[in-house]
Amino acid sequence: MLYHVEAMLWLIYILLFLQYFHDSTCEMRRSIETRDRKLTLLYEKINAHLLLFDSIEKEAFSVKQVVDNVQHLVSEKEEIVAGLKSKMDKVSTFEKVFVEKISELENKLRNDENELRGKERNILELEAQLEAAKISNNYQVQIEEISIKALTKFCMFY
Repeated sequence: MLYHVEAMLWLIYILLFLQYFHDSTCEMRRSIETRDRKLTLLYEKINAHLLLFDSIEKEAFSVKQVVDNVQHLVSEKEEIVAGLKSKMDKVSTFEKVFVEKISELENKLRNDENELRGKERNILELEAQLEAAKISNNYQVQIEEISIKALTKFCMFY
């Protein structure tokens, strides 16, 4: 009987051990399953973050391309502005020369007009003198004709 009691005790110990082992393995399994769920959740979060990082990287690359394009356009516009400024400087220089030339030509025109008025006065004076000379010549011719007629008549009387 003692043997039976001892065997029963051993059997109880074994059953307790098995129960404890079973409880422990169940708890371990639950713990492992919980950790697996947490790992799965972390894996999904990491993948979501990686996708987000990829998206951000692509967006950053697109933004960099846009910035590069804008910088290229700005550079082109700066070259155009520099060219236009150079052309405006040339136009300004030509404008100064043009204004000076116009001023010189206006002065020359005034001088030429004054000279023409002087020549016109001279021509008018010469025309008046010519007219006076013609009138004087006409009278001279008439006087000569009258003198010749008078002389002829006078000579006829003698």
